[in-house]
Amino acid sequence: MTQTRFTVPDENQRHPDLAAQLSTILPRAAPTVKETIYLPRPTVLEGPSRMDRITSAVLHLLFDLTQQAARFGSATNPWAQLAVYDIDDFAAFTAGGPASGFPASHDQIYLTLRRIHAVTSEVTMHVDQLDPDEFTGPVAVITGGWSRERDRSLLSGTAVTDALTVMGIKTRSLDLADREELLAGLDGASVAFLAIAGRGAEDGRLQGLLETLGVPYTGSGVLASAVGMNKLHSKALVAAAGVRAPRGVKIAPTAAADELAVGIEQLLGLPVIVKPVSEGGSIGLQVAPTVEGLTAAITGHGDGELMAEVFHPGRSVSVGVLEDPLGAIHALPALEAQTPNGVYSYAAKRGTATCDYHCPARVSAETLEDLRRQAVAAHCALGCYSYSRHDFIVTEAGEVLWLEVNTLPGLSRSGNLARMALADGISYEQLVTHIVRGANIDRRART
Repeated sequence: MTQTRFTVPDENQRHPDLAAQLSTILPRAAPTVKETIYLPRPTVLEGPSRMDRITSAVLHLLFDLTQQAARFGSATNPWAQLAVYDIDDFAAFTAGGPASGFPASHDQIYLTLRRIHAVTSEVTMHVDQLDPDEFTGPVAVITGGWSRERDRSLLSGTAVTDALTVMGIKTRSLDLADREELLAGLDGASVAFLAIAGRGAEDGRLQGLLETLGVPYTGSGVLASAVGMNKLHSKALVAAAGVRAPRGVKIAPTAAADELAVGIEQLLGLPVIVKPVSEGGSIGLQVAPTVEGLTAAITGHGDGELMAEVFHPGRSVSVGVLEDPLGAIHALPALEAQTPNGVYSYAAKRGTATCDYHCPARVSAETLEDLRRQAVAAHCALGCYSYSRHDFIVTEAGEVLWLEVNTLPGLSRSGNLARMALADGISYEQLVTHIVRGANIDRRART
């Protein structure tokens, strides 16, 4: 059954020089190779050499990625364009050492090709409707929980359950806060749909439980979830991948609050943002324009680790990222959240403060492209899977700075991810369909 459809090049198109192009690209692939190739439907190569067989496998895998990834160009341009980014040194994937120059197996080719992303500014994504026969049992929608994001989780759970029900899918709604109900409800479920956020759910603990129980689940895995929840660790990883982020520091409780505030001022300057290291939804976020305000923010903070980050006035922008089981990645249109004070706070996200949304964000085309590329780069660097949402600040000077990832973003119909999807022509039901189908993956093959 076709699940995701894209317009692809005409089946009769051929590119006689493509094998030669790949033969040239593969041996000299390096960590920072940036090539552009044009991919038609490949011809099976039956030559006797290992190069023929490897080239044939690469052609077909690339074409599969193209089918799952996007529509490129116009009717007059029959080639699907792929941009190759940051391919690991092929020596790491060879059986015969660096001199052999080629991957040793199709699996290793696939691992390398996961780092190839189809990119374009004009993408049309089609998601076929769910068929109840795709599931052997009910979909367990896990929601609620005990975190400070319980209310958001319940909204997501209700919306997801309603959408699945309308599509004819049997569901069970399970509250993470009730452990006995959770374990009983997972028995016989074909998939766990994680319509939940916050501690205990978005930090890898729920994912670990589901993997131990052998229940397929939606969204990112244990490692990406755990790292993504920790803002300091996730910033370090995305920065290593070239994603720009504000300077920040962990506030270690090694001295009195006023002494810590003076040290942070000397290190980062003022104003700064003070926020918990491992909370979502802008919970606990405060802007500290003075040393006194910073001292008060540190003193008034409850349990958990705290961090300070340079405050950059600008536009608050989010970018959603969708990924299919083959690793093809698509960034949704950027969404700008406009608030009177320029801070996308917990109250603004919950609708208790004034907030206007603009999709696409009101920035230049170049900035929109930068946002898209950085969101995809962060998604990949953190090892996210299926979907994620990335929050940025676009400074008054036009610089794009990554703030954090939401590995389980809110899924209410009026939520940010749904807004972005709708602006891209993807209905709420299609978004839910994409997410639930993402559970159909072998987690053992992923980090």
